[in-house]
Amino acid sequence: MSFFELVHDAPPIEVYALTEACNEDKDTHKVNLGVGAYRTNEGKPWVLPVVRTVESLMAADHNLDKEYLPVSGIDIMCKSATKLVLGEDCKLIASKKGISLLVRLDIKEYCYWDPSSRKVNFTGMLEDLNKAPERAIVILHACAHNPTGTDLSHDQWNQLALLIKEKKLFPVFDMAYQGFASGNLDNDAWAVRLFASMGMEMFIAQSFSKNFGLYRSYGWNLINIVCRIV
Repeated sequence: MSFFELVHDAPPIEVYALTEACNEDKDTHKVNLGVGAYRTNEGKPWVLPVVRTVESLMAADHNLDKEYLPVSGIDIMCKSATKLVLGEDCKLIASKKGISLLVRLDIKEYCYWDPSSRKVNFTGMLEDLNKAPERAIVILHACAHNPTGTDLSHDQWNQLALLIKEKKLFPVFDMAYQGFASGNLDNDAWAVRLFASMGMEMFIAQSFSKNFGLYRSYGWNLINIVCRIV
């Protein structure tokens, strides 16, 4: 009997299955709304001109090599990316350290979207998070909420931040669409900067896969804000 006899195929990933079905569809008027990626008017993948330019510069630079990167990433890239989120003059930016996590979590969902009113069910969201135990992790979308596309207002973010701080919850921001919600990088970082200004510890999972079109390359940065008692 093979060691792999009991290994079954993984279920299809919906977004890729949808793309495959779209590719096989012969309709000339089809539009694939499944994958969040830049496309030309003809539906072909499109690379941002700035990315093409940088790739050309890198290809011509013989000082670049393929050596392993530091465990904590490229220092100047991480610092620049962090400033993009927290602001140029943020005093919270400090040295970075590598971390290792091995956890088993009891995952629960909280209310966010009301399909009948097509709005955020903010009351339901607060009620659910109010039931969360102390030190529970709460995953939040910093801007351009996926999949609803509807973000909290500034007033709602303020209320949510106060609840999370009062309940001693740990916020983790998923930040993959900075610049997409309002067209302004600083405006789209408003919620994250609010939490940081309130002295809250948090993780910020920052990705450039979308706003730079680096889907395959997965440019990312993990920001950890730690409050020290002096």
